[in-house]
Amino acid sequence: MALTSRRRFGRVAIAALVFWWALAFRFVRPDFTNDDFDHLSKARQVLAGELPDRDFYDDGRPLTIAASAAVQWVSPTLLAELVFRTGAIAAGVTCVHLLATSLTDSPWLGLLAAGLTAALHPRLYNYPKL
Repeated sequence: MALTSRRRFGRVAIAALVFWWALAFRFVRPDFTNDDFDHLSKARQVLAGELPDRDFYDDGRPLTIAASAAVQWVSPTLLAELVFRTGAIAAGVTCVHLLATSLTDSPWLGLLAAGLTAALHPRLYNYPKL
């Protein structure tokens, strides 16, 4: 069934609001734990010229370390990491919303699925899992 342009705009607007809500929901309480600094320290090592598996032990997260290194290269602060990770979590919550909406054809169930995903309060270092 083809979506009308008005209905498609409504779905995009709801998805944008879900993204913004999930970003704000996770951004207001930045709770960095010890586990957050594991791949952050490895990203700093990469920026210093070291390579995973040659210079330090990489336990199978090369893209996480590379993404963190890229963020640290742009701005070497925890705020940059927080913005990147909360943005990734918000993108994951938005994907859950879009998938649930397309499977059920109900924006309300999509919002419920997105709300439950955000309510699980994923830790910041778990953004790739979402």
